[in-house]
Amino acid sequence: MSGDLSDRTIAQIRAIQQTIKRRILFIDLETSGLHPERSQLLEIGAIYADEEIVEPFLANVPLSVIRYEVSQAAIDRNKWNLRNSFTHELTEFMLIDFRDWLSDKKSFVLIGKNVVDFDFRWMKHYLPEVFNSEYSKGKNRGFIDTGQLKYFFAQERKESPHSAMLDILCDVEYLWEILK
Repeated sequence: MSGDLSDRTIAQIRAIQQTIKRRILFIDLETSGLHPERSQLLEIGAIYADEEIVEPFLANVPLSVIRYEVSQAAIDRNKWNLRNSFTHELTEFMLIDFRDWLSDKKSFVLIGKNVVDFDFRWMKHYLPEVFNSEYSKGKNRGFIDTGQLKYFFAQERKESPHSAMLDILCDVEYLWEILK
């Protein structure tokens, strides 16, 4: 479920959390498209940090399953339906694991590239009981969109190879560089 973080990454996350003085949740999603109503969630990566812990989360649909289902779609587009696919079932399990992982995480600032326009919108769609209620009641403290920071700072965020955890590690590095 979670991966190992380097000592350097943990130190950077702790420094960011202490600078912001709030609990933080770095999040990144990988999907099959832009719209949650028509596309599929394929990977969830997150790192939560508060005064005591730094805890990563990673879950994904195996690439072999995606490749198989894409090949089936190429063979017969009329019979294949993403919403009834094995990928969809695996996504449901990922979401259950993520919701359970988040259950003891209290009020946090969401951080990520395009976190408001993309990741938060997807999470509101898939986990409305967590993201709609928490945000509408004001329990969470906002967003830091690392994709927008380039307009306020002279520093560009380096791109990563579209892997949820690698994207998060780029966000950590970028935000740490700006805040130090």
